[in-house]
Amino acid sequence: MKSLNVFFEEQLIGQLIRDEELMHSFQYDSNWLTSSNRFQLSLALPLQEESFANKLTLSFFENLLPEGEVRQVLGKE
Repeated sequence: MKSLNVFFEEQLIGQLIRDEELMHSFQYDSNWLTSSNRFQLSLALPLQEESFANKLTLSFFENLLPEGEVRQVLGKE
């Protein structure tokens, strides 16, 4: 399993996780959910304790990445 911490400024928002079957999920951090500065990442990812499944997670996070040559350069780094 691989995970990536997601931050806003220096505050942990949650974790993006990819399991052994290449399924992705996202879960908000419990401290973020109780923070006075909290906000949801998108309408599709409302603030909740339960993790989000593969389809919702990928539809949000994949659209954050650039396309084409820039994406290839980022992948190499």
